[in-house]
Amino acid sequence: MRWFCIAAAVAAAGCTKVEVRSTTRPGGALAALTGAWIGSWHSDGAAGTGTVAIQVRAFGDKPVVRLQIDNPCLTPRSYSFVQTGTHVELRADGEPVFWGDLGANRTLTGNYGCPEDTGAWTATWQNELPVIADLSGTWHGSFAAAVPPVQGNFELQLTQVWDDGLLVVEGRLASPTFGIAPVLGRGLVEWRDTSFDLQFVTADPAAPQVLLAGVGDTALLRIVDGIATFAPDPRVPFRQALWQAMLQR
Repeated sequence: MRWFCIAAAVAAAGCTKVEVRSTTRPGGALAALTGAWIGSWHSDGAAGTGTVAIQVRAFGDKPVVRLQIDNPCLTPRSYSFVQTGTHVELRADGEPVFWGDLGANRTLTGNYGCPEDTGAWTATWQNELPVIADLSGTWHGSFAAAVPPVQGNFELQLTQVWDDGLLVVEGRLASPTFGIAPVLGRGLVEWRDTSFDLQFVTADPAAPQVLLAGVGDTALLRIVDGIATFAPDPRVPFRQALWQAMLQR
């Protein structure tokens, strides 16, 4: 099964390396589509059948979608998820490959088509999904390296935004201990049921380059398990460190 991360294409989160974007238009019935959907697809030819799992959440008035499917018409590439009212489409290069409509009893019914295959699919609403929270604010955290044994504090200012279907975090990182003044950076966040995955990369070539990757608790809004990777820099005596942080609004 392939996970197409429409909301956030983060490979470390267990998704295939596929860039999938989502858009919406005024008047879209996003509330009716939110939740978990389970169903199946059936080929008109020899491809057989398979399962479809869709998760639709909202950040503000924008859709955040994840699609789990293994189908001949969906291969690793860039896709767009487009919602117009109760009609949805998954497009490749502007052309729909999967499309459907919301009908009675909260059922999505539609078709798919590409040079490799054609067929039909359906999915039924199963349950609500946890609300996506906002990571915007000031995070206070600490680094802890083993080789050499060094510790230090840092501050991370974040703003979470919806950017053409991706949940993006923008902000700045500061850690005077390691010569990191407020340094601009950008990253991605993906929300799960009880956790979220965060990646943040600094973008100032004059400062120590840092990649933060971590798993957070959705209830506490806290990074509980993170790894920081530093590019070689004389100001930083280590290359990797564990990190934790908590949001302070």
